[in-house]
Amino acid sequence: MSTIGIEVGAAPRRQQADALRLVFGHLEEPARSNTVASALAAAGQEAAPLAGLLLARQHDRVVGATWLQVLAGGAAVLWPPGTVPETPPEAARLLVEAAIVFARQQRATLVQAVLPRDVDSAPPSLLDAGFTHLADLRYMISTQESFPAERPETPLLFEPYADQNHPRLEAVLQATYRDTLDCPRISGLRSAQHVLAGYKATGSWDPGRWQLVRFEGDDVGCLLLTDHPADEYWELVYMGLMPSARGHGWGSDVVRHAQWMCCQAGRQRLVLAVDAANDPARGMYDRAGFWTWDERRIYLLSLPSESI
Repeated sequence: MSTIGIEVGAAPRRQQADALRLVFGHLEEPARSNTVASALAAAGQEAAPLAGLLLARQHDRVVGATWLQVLAGGAAVLWPPGTVPETPPEAARLLVEAAIVFARQQRATLVQAVLPRDVDSAPPSLLDAGFTHLADLRYMISTQESFPAERPETPLLFEPYADQNHPRLEAVLQATYRDTLDCPRISGLRSAQHVLAGYKATGSWDPGRWQLVRFEGDDVGCLLLTDHPADEYWELVYMGLMPSARGHGWGSDVVRHAQWMCCQAGRQRLVLAVDAANDPARGMYDRAGFWTWDERRIYLLSLPSESI
């Protein structure tokens, strides 16, 4: 793909580090170097390392790069193009177009772009490609000081995941999306099966960290946790209650149970992401001792079904 002397293609191995430094050029050191090193280390374990890392060249000079990171469950993350000074805007547009082509080839059904919270809008290269604002996310963390020392008292029961209860988990997950305040625009864009596949691929999965939440013999919600052993923290990937189970304060019970599980596993940090517009959830996490350590704006592109 080329125009006005700009060509876009996959980044060869010898230039992947330089390409990633362009992609993460918005980060300050040492965060940028650490992020690049982590991406390269993770790629070393993949069969097709950094296949979605794309370079733009103009007259054999590298002028920009972007990274389409394909995830499980039909999702992908696009790290917006980074370009060198005085690069024509056309380079960023071509990089995004090539990334979307790659997403279609990989059967992705939606692509999310992650931007700093302080930007007023996505760059033209994303808007022109059809990306629209999904949500502003707050990344929150709680530490051991906030964890309950004993198993919290609650009328809820927590049943660990097993293959035989997978259909129940799918049904519960789908039910928790009804009237949700957490990124409501994304609800229904993927099946529960695909969503769970994506969650399962996050961190180090263990069935004991996935829980069906029950009350008086009925499923009322779910709690999905994962471990990140390299960084020694747990992540609350998803929690939700069915509409009939809301309004009883049970969300706080689920969060406190998650903190207790994290503590029992010997991890001292539990992290999560929440829609900044979801005031009830934010208040619940505040009361549980979580605090915001970062914020991001998320833009979404939903790919038409005929592309998969």
